[in-house]
Formats: sequence, structure tokens, C-alpha cells
Amino acid sequence: MTSFNLCMCRRYVRKELTEKELEYLFTLYLLRGEEELISVSTIAQQMGVTAPTTVAILRKLASRGYVNYVTRRGVSLTRKGAALVKYFLHRHLVLETYLVKCLGVEPRVACEWVKRFDLYVPDELVNKLCEMLGRPACCPCGVPIPHPEVEFHEEEHT
Repeated sequence: MTSFNLCMCRRYVRKELTEKELEYLFTLYLLRGEEELISVSTIAQQMGVTAPTTVAILRKLASRGYVNYVTRRGVSLTRKGAALVKYFLHRHLVLETYLVKCLGVEPRVACEWVKRFDLYVPDELVNKLCEMLGRPACCPCGVPIPHPEVEFHEEEHT
């Protein structure tokens, strides 16, 4: 599984989510948890923790509206959870693609660099770079780039 910087928007994370909770949302998204229920055991295995630890975090995320948790069946992202993940992924992957395609940076290095500054890049610049790149379907590593039609604004999703 591809690793993303899970502290991309420290202000939002500190206010609403822990880095670990955001990591669960990313994991769910990458396991296709927006479309189907993912078992707790699958998530726990991906996260490297026990099922009871996973259940506790999923319940907290469900109470905040980020996931739909169905006891003994699994969990899926809500629209709010998916919107947040897509927002962060879009930013990270567009910036990574720009560094690789336009500046010739190796993909692994580009990912590491982007983790350091993606928080500070204005949405308008990310959007302009995305358009300049022709709205790429995938980053250089092959990860699909979500192109949310509506930007994530925390006020709308709280």
C-alpha cells in the first residue's frame, strides 16, 4: 500500500482528527471502503494493530460522521470521510506529479518532498498545476488521482 503524509493539513487534523484517525480514513479509501464494507480484521491487519484497537477508533470516526460502522459487518467511508481523503490525495498526488513530470525528480523522492510542503501550497496553485498537467488520471507511481469537483471545506462537513 502506498504511504501518504498523513499530517498534510495539521490545522485540520489537530482540530478534528488525530494523525492515526486520518491514517484509518486513508486506509479505508485505498481498500475501496467508499464503495463497500471493509472488515475490521482487514483494516486491523493493514494498520498493524489488533481488532479491538481498530473498533475503538472506527467508533470514534463514526461518531464524527467520517465512517459508517456496522457491528460485525465492517466499515465504509461516508461522503464526509471520502471528501476529506480525496481532498488530501488530490493535493499530494498533483504536486508529486508536477515534480516528476516537470522537474525530473524521481517518484519516490518527489513523494518525500511533497510530504514536507503540501500543507502550505494554496488550493489555487494546486488547481492550476492540475490543469497545466492536463488533469492526470494517475500519479507517476500509478495511484489514481481523485479530482473532487467540489473542494473540501471543513465548515461544510462538520
